Amino acid sequence: MGDTEAVKLGKSVKFSIITVCFNAEKVIRPTMESVLRQDYENFEYIIVDGASTDGTVAVIQEYAGIDARVQWRSEPDDGVFNAMNKGVQRAQGDFLLFLNAGDEFHSADILQRAAEIADGTDVIIGDVAFKRENGLSRHIYPVGEDLLNNLKKGESVCHQVIFAAKDTLTEGFDERYTTCADYDWICRQVNAGRKIIKLNAVVVDYDISGITFQTKYQKIHWKEYFEVIGKHFPRTGFPYGREVKQLFVQKKKEHFMYEFMNRWLMLKQQGISLSLFFAHKKIKTIAIYGVHNMGQRLYDELQNSGITVKYGIDRSPQKAKWGVPVLHPDEALEMVDAVVITPIFDFLEIRDSLSVTLSCPMFSIEEVLFYEYEHQQMTEPQKAGNRDKRYRDMMDQWLILKQERKSIADYLAAKGYRSIAIYGMAICGRHVIRELQATDITIVYGIDRNKINPYMGIEVRQPVGELPCVDAIVNTAIFDHANIQKMLAKLTEIPVVSLEDVIFESYSI
Repeated sequence: MGDTEAVKLGKSVKFSIITVCFNAEKVIRPTMESVLRQDYENFEYIIVDGASTDGTVAVIQEYAGIDARVQWRSEPDDGVFNAMNKGVQRAQGDFLLFLNAGDEFHSADILQRAAEIADGTDVIIGDVAFKRENGLSRHIYPVGEDLLNNLKKGESVCHQVIFAAKDTLTEGFDERYTTCADYDWICRQVNAGRKIIKLNAVVVDYDISGITFQTKYQKIHWKEYFEVIGKHFPRTGFPYGREVKQLFVQKKKEHFMYEFMNRWLMLKQQGISLSLFFAHKKIKTIAIYGVHNMGQRLYDELQNSGITVKYGIDRSPQKAKWGVPVLHPDEALEMVDAVVITPIFDFLEIRDSLSVTLSCPMFSIEEVLFYEYEHQQMTEPQKAGNRDKRYRDMMDQWLILKQERKSIADYLAAKGYRSIAIYGMAICGRHVIRELQATDITIVYGIDRNKINPYMGIEVRQPVGELPCVDAIVNTAIFDHANIQKMLAKLTEIPVVSLEDVIFESYSI
């Protein structure tokens, strides 16, 4: 656009929000909800799905059915940036922003704030909050000379915080780069003299599990990273000779090793064994590629666990002192249920090489360590049994309350909750409605993903957008209370209480 060609957009600016995804059923819902609850309404929402095989498309269809701004397509693609380019081709907005599945707008006013400063500019850069185990960690991106200096040093800007004018994406992303095409794009904009301004706000809560952060892609990432620097800043004088590059990558490798060992220690402190990863996948026999450090630790961990390590694989097999054979990768390898590859930056090359002779699944040590053990320790029948017991206990307590002529209305009144909303309009929701009839507690509305209006005479809303003010929201979906509480906290500051707590605490009122 530039200073002279810029369209005076003002309050009429239209945004195209683009989400690319593949098998993102577990994370795409909060992403979509963060978009659809934006206060500023002049936007289109384009979702490019890579032919997902899980329930992703069903989630997308759910929201597309209630909001006409949602457009979507599901078909195979050639990678993240190919999918992003497909989104660019469909976009009709003045400014585009790419919000990956798992990422969320930080607040409901982001588009409004961007629209207010969009006049006459080409690129708007905000800040990011990285999602980490201990909460959100804000990172501030500079513009101007500081941005240029950062790019010369290889410090890019995550594309999720960039609002890009449509004409800055005429050439799209260079798909020759599988992890650094967004870095290449922002370097092109800076070198072209585009007008880049700052939005002083956190734009996105960023899911750092994307491919750039996965160690299996690091070798490709750093190869592309050095190439982009050399292409755009050939005279920068930044000392990226071979030795410096090797030292740089070694430092990165040490950082990831620290993260991995920290995760492993945390699992051990929680009493979790890595053998569960294999047990859950019905894997009984494995081979371990790499017999030093991580490989040795994994071999030790699996002793007497029910998971059999049949052999190790290493290019220096004579150095190993294992109780099982250690073979060179060029030797004949016996079939096993799976192979775990421990060299953290060389996974892709090793996997492709072993695939010539072995047809079993191959996992990186990263996948084993960062598996969701905390959610998988119980079998499905155990989980169902646990849910059934909690439900029986709650209903038994509710019956005791009624037999003693007590009501959950007494608890709500004692807490000062005179007007409420009910989340979840299934069986427990119906019981709450009946319980509170002819009491001083007013049910203002219900909330349910499967909107049925009206329901038992009550207006039912989707959990999207601003919610009318009430004293409290009573959540009847007790088995998912933490996630529902977190989701509703992004829509409103209204306190959310679990029906389970209401019932058990009512007894003491």
